[in-house]
Formats: sequence, structure tokens, C-alpha cells
Amino acid sequence: MIDNKIRSLIDGGPVALATALDDCFVTNATPNSIEKIYRLALFVAMIVTGLRREDQPSLWISDHDETLDSFEKRERFARLTTYLTFGLSRRQASADQTFMTTQHEALPDWGEDFAAIPDIAAGACASLCDVLPLFVQRKPWTLGLSYSDSVDWRAKVFADWLSSSKGELHHVLLRLAPDSSGDIRASAQHFVRKPHWPDQAVIQI
Repeated sequence: MIDNKIRSLIDGGPVALATALDDCFVTNATPNSIEKIYRLALFVAMIVTGLRREDQPSLWISDHDETLDSFEKRERFARLTTYLTFGLSRRQASADQTFMTTQHEALPDWGEDFAAIPDIAAGACASLCDVLPLFVQRKPWTLGLSYSDSVDWRAKVFADWLSSSKGELHHVLLRLAPDSSGDIRASAQHFVRKPHWPDQAVIQI
């Protein structure tokens, strides 16, 4: 989750990146599209590098998003992801990664429901961003999370599910935000359930 105060993750801005890597972006891409594509590719590369074996194939399913809504865009996105993955891991022979949207004719029956899970999670976390802890000055840490009446009930239900024994979704919430000095910092946290706090969701890092 990236704070709205962070306008770009790209040194020099989106246009400079598209000029340097002109084989990764379509010619009429807007700065906002370039930024979005770069962020998606960077996150995919980080996940692949950290969680996937080099010989392990993967399937990425997106909703009908502008970044992947044509064959050319998917090819260029995959090329950018490949560059970033190699830069992070130096892998020489990674297994195939397949990219598709929920409108692809070859999408499995369960694909659209599966692709909706990240959207639900993102919406819930965004709704809770004002109550989630950030930059706690110790590590590791565990904090009880109390909901106010203004918290969206759908976000509360999802957070409670994540922190319950039935919440089988392995998850971690990564956040980028400015600290009190204006420097961009990262925080990682997840929801857990503690026996002595049965009525509270708990955030732990």
C-alpha cells in the first residue's frame, strides 16, 4: 500500500523511464500509466524473487486493467518484469510466467473470483489506513487494533477474518509512506489473533 503523498517511485519521473526502456511501454502511454505499470512490474519482480523458485512457473491474473488489456501491453509488461527480476535476482533461466486478465478466453472458471481477493484486501487495508499503526519505534512489535464507528464494516469483517483461525490466507501488508521527517520508509505487518484479546484484531510485525 503506497501513500498518496508519494507521487512517483521513479527517479527522474515516468517519462524518463519510458524513454530509457522504450521496449517496455507503448508509445502513447501516459505518465500515470507508466507509473502504474512500473509499480506493478516492480511488485511482481519482488514477489517472484522472494517467493518463487527459479524453476517454478507462475500464473498472474489481473482484472480488466489498462496495463494488461492488449497483447502488446502484456508482452512489454512481461519484458519490464523480466528486466527487474534479473536485476534483483541475477537469475539466468527462470521458468515461464503467464499473464492474463479476467476477460481472457482461457481463464479457468475460478479465475475471476481468485483475482478479486487482492482487490478486496487492498480496499479493506486502504479503509483501515488511518487506524493501522505505522513506523512503531521498535521491532518486533504487536499492537491491539480497536475499531472506531467510522471504520467501514466490510474492512472490519475482512481484517477480523484475516486474524481469525479460519483466515487461511497467508498475507503481509507492505506500506510505503513518508515519516515525520518526510523520508519515504517501508513497514511490513500482518493480522494475528491473540487469545487474551479475543475481540480485537491484532497487528504484528
